[in-house]
Amino acid sequence: MKSSRICLACPRSCDLRPQIEGAPGQRLCPKGEEFLRQEVSEPLRHYFATVRGNDGRLYSYRTLTAVPMETITRFCENLKRASSPQQRNKLHQQFCNENRVRLTCIDFDR
Repeated sequence: MKSSRICLACPRSCDLRPQIEGAPGQRLCPKGEEFLRQEVSEPLRHYFATVRGNDGRLYSYRTLTAVPMETITRFCENLKRASSPQQRNKLHQQFCNENRVRLTCIDFDR
């Protein structure tokens, strides 16, 4: 399953379609070739979001390592089905516990 049409391995953002379709086009760098192999077998992405802490403050977080797209898709579907902000917050906290994340405080009062 390929989900990206551009390479996300470096800032050049090369078009992946020629490599996938076998058409002539720009050659990918070694990082791009590795990204394409990973993208075809199991797409991975970093995930960024915010969660409300037990202290009532908002905290941004991001995964420290790339997570399978399937996991992110399932998580987002569960967030959509959540019936309350508290339930969504609990899902975010569960996601943070299951994946390596970095939390950063956002202080809106300043």
